Amino acid sequence: MTLQQLLHQLEDTKQRDDLDGQIELLRQLLSLAQQSNNTALEIEVLRFLGNAYQDKDHLQKAHSYRVTASKLAEDPRSQCTPEVRMNVEGDLGRSYIEAHDWSKAEIHTRRAVEMAEALHDERALCIYQINMGLVYVNTARRGQACLLADRVLRTATHLHDHYILGLQHLNLASLLLPEVRLNDSQRHARQALVHADISGDLYLRMKAQSVLGESYRLARLVTGRREYSTDAEHHLQQSVELARSLGNPSLEADAENEWARLCEDRCQPLEAANHYDRALGLLEKVRIGLGYEEFQLTYFWSLEPIYSGVIEFLLRQNKPDQAFLTSERLRSRLLLAQLGQERRNVNSWPITQQIELNDILNFYGHAVMSQCSGDGAQGRNRGNVVGQRSLAEDTRTSDTLTVNKARQKFLHLYESQRLYRASWQSQQSPPVVGFEDVQRLLGLDDALLSYLITDTSIIAFVATSEKNYFQHLNYPREKLVTDVEELCLTMNVMQDQLLDDFVAEEWFTRVPGDPWPETIAESMGRLTRRLEKLYALLVVPILAVIEQKTHWVIVPHGPLHRLPWAALRGAGHYLIEQHSISLLPSASVGFSLKSCESSKLGEAIFFADPELPAAELEVKAGYEFFQAGPKPFIGQLDMKRKLLEIAPNARLLHLACHHLFDESAPLLSFLKLTGNEGSDFLYAFEVAELALSAELVSLSACQSGRSRIGTGDEQIGIVRAFLAAGASSVISTYWSIEDESASAFFADFYKRSCKCGLGQALAAAQRHLISDPRYELPYFWAPYALSGSWNKPLTFHQI
Repeated sequence: MTLQQLLHQLEDTKQRDDLDGQIELLRQLLSLAQQSNNTALEIEVLRFLGNAYQDKDHLQKAHSYRVTASKLAEDPRSQCTPEVRMNVEGDLGRSYIEAHDWSKAEIHTRRAVEMAEALHDERALCIYQINMGLVYVNTARRGQACLLADRVLRTATHLHDHYILGLQHLNLASLLLPEVRLNDSQRHARQALVHADISGDLYLRMKAQSVLGESYRLARLVTGRREYSTDAEHHLQQSVELARSLGNPSLEADAENEWARLCEDRCQPLEAANHYDRALGLLEKVRIGLGYEEFQLTYFWSLEPIYSGVIEFLLRQNKPDQAFLTSERLRSRLLLAQLGQERRNVNSWPITQQIELNDILNFYGHAVMSQCSGDGAQGRNRGNVVGQRSLAEDTRTSDTLTVNKARQKFLHLYESQRLYRASWQSQQSPPVVGFEDVQRLLGLDDALLSYLITDTSIIAFVATSEKNYFQHLNYPREKLVTDVEELCLTMNVMQDQLLDDFVAEEWFTRVPGDPWPETIAESMGRLTRRLEKLYALLVVPILAVIEQKTHWVIVPHGPLHRLPWAALRGAGHYLIEQHSISLLPSASVGFSLKSCESSKLGEAIFFADPELPAAELEVKAGYEFFQAGPKPFIGQLDMKRKLLEIAPNARLLHLACHHLFDESAPLLSFLKLTGNEGSDFLYAFEVAELALSAELVSLSACQSGRSRIGTGDEQIGIVRAFLAAGASSVISTYWSIEDESASAFFADFYKRSCKCGLGQALAAAQRHLISDPRYELPYFWAPYALSGSWNKPLTFHQI
């Protein structure tokens, strides 16, 4: 078929709104352009394919075509025109808007706006200004969004462009809804409907119907007039049917969710449940289709309230089983998908990009060491140079710009390579589990406590092998965040006091019966009150159900990831004194970890940074006890290369070293094994690309349990990286750990770990520290947390 024939048929499919027909013809056009080396045509066809898949709500395919078009357009040999470059930037901006990645959306959309202004292309300028308005609305700049909207309306009226007028009226209608300016919102929505009919755009019509439906639902609540609910249902039904005809599941899900809320308002719980179920099913369909994990993180950022709203509705209907299943759909789904999956290694990059990455890491490492070295080797704290605090918490500014520059270089290179090499296929993951599956996971002495934090409440789901239970507490998220933050700040004060040479000397030279240093006693009093408050809030309401269970598996959520659960205190005892504790990112992850457990008996492998004297003793003691692997690696050259080489053979991998958590770029969080060159550090992104079968990874390092909590309660940090790489369980730390107590803790833990489950061994080792007057403060024993499998002892070829 000739080029002209293909173009003629393509125009015909556009007239008939036949998206599938358009895509088939565009693929043929793409092949023809590639065969004839017509790069200009190839870029245009890639753009059109991206737009077609966007209309079908296949975001990952749309973005893959747009990224390819962008790479071709950047090549000077493509002789790409300014108009095409403008359109390519605008398309990328649109992708990131649909993915709700507002920072990247603003970068590309702003470029498109500037290019449209330079080209004096008024129509293109209007479209990109509309997109910029969406960015402003979603980044708390509503005033700028309104000013931009007025400008677009004036220009579009002058151009007599009904599509742009309809789109801008639609955005204004959506903008006014949260302010409950219902009359104004409806006026703009009806204007959008008029322009949608004139332009023949079904997307505009569908969205306008949805906004009208939502406005009538709110009008019924505000005025109490029942007839408004009939109008709301009419418009929402129209919106659902149009979205279905367009094959757009995310827009259909929005309308179904709004329809469910209408049914709730009408006291129609069965109908509401049906619409909520359809909405969540559609969102799951969207999730699977997104593929690229960064899109999943950003896309679902604004959808968490939908899941939380459905969970609270199901609890009101006394359906805890369904509510728990929905909560599992919300949390750590990306990690669940990654468990046991093939890794994409940086080694597959072109050699020039690998060299560039190595240079960036050296630059980053040098900047970080310069920024953090001011802490010095203070007192007895392990990891003071790079492990005492994250870069985001560092108050010095002398090297901040250098660190930021290095970080941005890494992110640009890493993300561009990942985008270029992404498979853009549906990312299948194991199904989430319900209460019945959890009961099969738990032993007779186990209880699972799964928390969900909403804006207004704390929800606790409890499962044992015999029964299920839930507790719904009215306690706002904001207040809980403050409670946890105050606890962490109090612990930091105690840490700083123990770093003071005078206080440390006074503490560690005490004899039995001596009073505590006054400053320590005061801090401990404040800490105890905060630990007791959180115990009363989080544990007491469900204590009757779980008190007799010896091991508690806790699934935290949101701010609770920072909470040292072992130290919570009630009735004169710490929680760890009566129960052993382990953590899971989700119950589904725990179920998947158990099904993926390796029967392969590997080695016990130890690494230590010689800058930490007690760490060297720690790994030597572990080696002598197990005798199940090579001699410890302590400060040898090329430690990172050696670790990457032998880690897949480890049954136990123990790393006693410094750790730095980077809040701004968690993938750059690293373990410092030896040396000061950035390329010698072991980074989270490198760990995640390993293929491990380790039963346990012990991170004897400062703040190794720190993570950034992303959308869907994804914990981005070094612990997640090891779990994603295949480790069954990880021991990490909440805060900076003291060198000698860390060595004592792990020595005791390993002696017990071959005789009982890891959870029990951890609790026993913590209790042993509590019984030692030198280490009885929670600062010494409470930072250790076990994530993952908890109920199996360590096993090796020989013990």
